[in-house]
Amino acid sequence: MDRCASLNGAVAITEIDAAITLGRTIPQNTSALVMTELSFRLVAPASWKSRVEGASWSDIALLPWIRTTKPSANHEMVDSILREHAIKPVELVEADHEPLIKSLVAAGVGIGLIRGDLASIGVQKGELAFVSDLREKSRLSFVYSTSREGDAAILAAVEALRAIWQCP
Repeated sequence: MDRCASLNGAVAITEIDAAITLGRTIPQNTSALVMTELSFRLVAPASWKSRVEGASWSDIALLPWIRTTKPSANHEMVDSILREHAIKPVELVEADHEPLIKSLVAAGVGIGLIRGDLASIGVQKGELAFVSDLREKSRLSFVYSTSREGDAAILAAVEALRAIWQCP
C-alpha cells in the first residue's frame, strides 16, 4: 500500500485500529511490530547506463526524477535523498502508484527509487541501470494504537504476524 503516511496518521488518531505500513517512522501514540526491512535502489533506464555510471550528484540532479505523490514512503525517501545530497532536480514527475515508477523508468522517462529486488531483476533483464551505490532502507510494520496494546484482537494479530514473518 502506497499511502502509508495516511494510514499511520489514521492509527495515531484512532480512526482505524491498526494498519500494515511501509516507512521509516512510527507516529506518536502508536506501537509497531517491524516485520521486515526493505532495501530500495535508485535506477535509470538501461539506455542511460553510460550517462549515470560514475555520475556526480550534481549531474544526477539534472536528470528527470520520478516519485510517488504524497503521502507515501517513496515520496519521503526521495525527498530525503534530495535533501541529503543538496540537490534540486530540474524535472520531477509524480506517479500515483509505486509500481508505475519502474515502468516509467524502463520507458525512459527518468530515474526513480524502487524496491531493491525489483531493481535487480530489471537490471538483469536489461531494462534498468543502477544509479550510484545508493541504498535506502524502509520498514514494513504492523502499526497499532498504543492505547490498544492489551486488546485481544491486536495481541492475536501481533502473535500471528510474528509467526508468519518470523520476527521477534
